[in-house]
Amino acid sequence: MKNYYLPAQRKKPEISLNYKKGYLSISGFALVSNPFDFYRHTMDWVKEYVSQPQDRTVCDIRLCYFNTSTAKCLMDMFRVLESIANRKEVVLNWYYEETDEDMEEAGVDFKQILHFDVNLIPYK
Repeated sequence: MKNYYLPAQRKKPEISLNYKKGYLSISGFALVSNPFDFYRHTMDWVKEYVSQPQDRTVCDIRLCYFNTSTAKCLMDMFRVLESIANRKEVVLNWYYEETDEDMEEAGVDFKQILHFDVNLIPYK
């Protein structure tokens, strides 16, 4: 399985997917006009990944902003990862600026919904 990297662009986040490390990262601004098309490759990668996952999967999300459609795409991706959580370790690290209550709340929402470890990590 190949790794995937997409550098950040104006309103699009950086995406880094590493199979051997069991590592997924999305960071920056996520204000894409059609997130379902934008995240299609990422979703395809995650679906392929869960067919032969590593023993430990870490997903780092460090977004400054995301829209409702992006939240849906993230949730879809987390649900796919959740499908392996009963047999493999899955960890979501949700980073948020310590003064950004909306991003913190989004992380709390994901933590309440998902059935794997979700760490809420504030930063300055």
